[in-house]
Amino acid sequence: MGEEETVEITSQCLCKAHVFMASVKASALPLSFMLCHCESCRHKTGCLYFSDVRWPGAADVDLSGLQKYYFSETLVDYFCGECYSPMFCKRTDPGAKAGVCTGSLSSSAPNLLEYGSHIFVGDTLDGGATPWLRKGHISGQHLRRWKGWNETSNRAGEELPPSWPEPSSLPKPEGKVLPGTTPFYCHCRGVNLLLRSAADLAMVPEGDLPWYVDPTSHKYLVTSCACELCRRSCGADMTSWTYAALTHVEFPTAAAAAGDDASPEARPFPLSATALKEAVSAKDRDPRLGTLEFYQSSPEVERYHCSRCSAQIFYVVSDRPDMVEIAVGLISHPSGARAEGLLRWDYASLADDEGRAGGWRDGLIGETRREREEWRVERGYPEVWRKVREESLKARSVVLS
Repeated sequence: MGEEETVEITSQCLCKAHVFMASVKASALPLSFMLCHCESCRHKTGCLYFSDVRWPGAADVDLSGLQKYYFSETLVDYFCGECYSPMFCKRTDPGAKAGVCTGSLSSSAPNLLEYGSHIFVGDTLDGGATPWLRKGHISGQHLRRWKGWNETSNRAGEELPPSWPEPSSLPKPEGKVLPGTTPFYCHCRGVNLLLRSAADLAMVPEGDLPWYVDPTSHKYLVTSCACELCRRSCGADMTSWTYAALTHVEFPTAAAAAGDDASPEARPFPLSATALKEAVSAKDRDPRLGTLEFYQSSPEVERYHCSRCSAQIFYVVSDRPDMVEIAVGLISHPSGARAEGLLRWDYASLADDEGRAGGWRDGLIGETRREREEWRVERGYPEVWRKVREESLKARSVVLS
């Protein structure tokens, strides 16, 4: 008999300083794993869930070149100290095997990985990302959702019904946003900030509103991304971002005073992308910036992370100097993980590498897009204002042509 076919897999950080390789038997594919939706994992990644699969390589894989963060007394996370990409996690038990963050993996084989189930969905209050991750993209099987831990041979688990949560318990997309601030912070709270709602823009004419503010509800837009750069940067296969003016990001201790003459405790959060970069880079930096650092992923882009726990915080682009994108998983809103009382989700938005991902990711992204649209229609959620506007303009051009 010939040797059994194997598939090579690679885990790599965003800056490519760390690369790990292993092989897995083709007959063992797809590798199945759980997605964790607990509050701690969301604040650790900035995503709506955490995903890792057992590393198929050597049990003693050398992780000594990576930074360590003690997620808990029994679990250690490993990330790149240069670009802050999460790469591995490992229990402290002797002989424990490492789990590799799926966002760091190459796409390779068409059937490399498949989501198996969801745990700690109860923490989300609103279901988080589970409404559009309802079945395996290869098997088509329904993914069970567990309120906490899953059921095993020696542990009971509470499975959530498909109807949970009841639609009546969720905020209406068109509902007006309330005035006030919402905390957003990383797992270690080294970065701890506030996002002020756009309720103060309610009297601004629609044509003068920022493009990312819903003209009806005044909620902030949310878009999602599964591109290679974002997934390597956050460690998950997909992440979601909301958009806000830097004038609406605040320190918890800010006294609303501005100007160079204000005391350090009273100065506002940096009001431009350039000012933010300079503030974080300063030797005598404001201590309220905490553990916030950035990685220059391209000449035009800064990706801000917590330097201690590696959570993604901001995505900043030079041609949008007065605003930032905020990782949605950090936001702690009473309406739930999707923060729909504050944010307006564009469920049609899931950016990728335009079909270049290849392998198993193409199938996952395609299935997720279908499920996002199906769920939006099932719930009767309207399309976001941007798409409605684009479609209406398209219709007009057809009529007038």
